[in-house]
Amino acid sequence: KRKKSEEAAGARPPPYEHIWRNRYADDIARPTLADDDAPTCSCAVGKPGCASKKPDSHCANVATCVECTPGHCPLGDDKCCNMRLQRRQYAQGLRLKDTKLPDKGWGVYASRAVEAGMLLTEYVGEVVSERCAAHRLRDEYQSEAHHYIMSLADGCVVDATRAANTARFINHSCDPNAETQKWNVGGETRIGIFALREILPGEEVTYDYRMQSFGGWQQMCRCGARNCRGWLGASAASSSSAPPPPPPRGLASTPPCTPPPPPPPPLPDSAPKVRGGRTVHKLDAAPNV
Repeated sequence: KRKKSEEAAGARPPPYEHIWRNRYADDIARPTLADDDAPTCSCAVGKPGCASKKPDSHCANVATCVECTPGHCPLGDDKCCNMRLQRRQYAQGLRLKDTKLPDKGWGVYASRAVEAGMLLTEYVGEVVSERCAAHRLRDEYQSEAHHYIMSLADGCVVDATRAANTARFINHSCDPNAETQKWNVGGETRIGIFALREILPGEEVTYDYRMQSFGGWQQMCRCGARNCRGWLGASAASSSSAPPPPPPRGLASTPPCTPPPPPPPPLPDSAPKVRGGRTVHKLDAAPNV
C-alpha cells in the first residue's frame, strides 16, 4: 500500500521493467550482419576519425551513422571508439529525478558535466510491428497514463511503455540539449541519444520530440523554453495561442542521417486519451539509416 501511495504522490517513478537492450517480439527476428558484409573504415591511429574519444565524420562509418564491427576496424577493437552503443559507453552521472513541476512528472538530470557529442543513453524497449503498436494503443493501453513509442525501421517501433530504460523519462524541450540519432549496429538499427552541447551539472536532459501529427492535433507544450512553440505537433512558425484541435494521433520524429521521406499513414482512428503534461505516444516518422 505504501509503494502504491508513493507512486500516486510522485515519490516513485511509474513502474516498468528495466532492460538494457531492445527486446524483439517473437515474430520479429533481430537483424544481423554477415561477416563478409561488415563495413570497414580506413581510420588510422593519431588521425581524426574513430580513434578519438568522440568519433567524427572523418571516419566513413561515423559519417553514415554506422558503428564499426568488432574485428573489422583497422585500428583494432582496443583503439576503436566507434562502438559506443555496443559497449554501452554512456555519459556518467545521469539521474532520474522528479521535476517537481505541475503536469511534467519525472525527468533525467545530469549530476556532472557532459561534453557535447557524448552518447547519453540508448532508447530501448520492446520492438514490435506498427500493427502491434496500434493494437496496443487501441486495446491494451487505455488505462495507461503515458505511452512511449518511437519508430525504428522496416515497419517496426520501439515500445518503451512497459519495458525500457531511463531514456523513457527524458522530457521534450523546444530548446533541447540533446538529440536522438539512428545508428546501424551490426545490421540492427538502434536509437542513441546524444548531447547537442555541454550539459551542466543539475541540468535536465531534453530532446525535441519533433511531433508529427495527423488531423491537425496538437498537445500543449510545457517545456518552459524561451522559444517554446506552445504546442507539440506545431511547427516553429505556428502561433502558441492557437487552440488545440481534438484527439491525438501524434508522432515524434528521430532525426536520421539522411533527409526524411514523407510521413507514414496515420494510426487507426481509435486513439488513447491524453493525461498529464507529457507526450502520450511518440512515433518517429523518419527512416532508419
